[in-house]
Amino acid sequence: MTYRPRSARPILAMTEHRFLQTLGGPMPKQLPITKSERAHLAEMRALSADKEGNEVVAGLTSEESLFYVLYAERDLEGRTTKSDTSHYLALHDRHEKVRLAVLGAEMSLRDASPPIH
Repeated sequence: MTYRPRSARPILAMTEHRFLQTLGGPMPKQLPITKSERAHLAEMRALSADKEGNEVVAGLTSEESLFYVLYAERDLEGRTTKSDTSHYLALHDRHEKVRLAVLGAEMSLRDASPPIH
């Protein structure tokens, strides 16, 4: 994916959380985020891959992940509804539970085999 500034990215219509149907094609392998956003999210253990190989937000499906990453941009532009916000918050709660579980598992593994100095 070629980097484009946020202002140059296409605008998707969000209607009843089915805005992905307007894309008319297969889901992308990577989420539409910048390299720096991807690096930050990866470091925070916020990204994962689904069984089809799509990059996803941890704990979310491909469709949910795309909605999730596009929500903030659309919200800043004033193009979200109360329903969008409720949906986003539910996804965020589910994502954070999974992300924190991943971090907890990593910490357990580190505790089980601490580095030798």
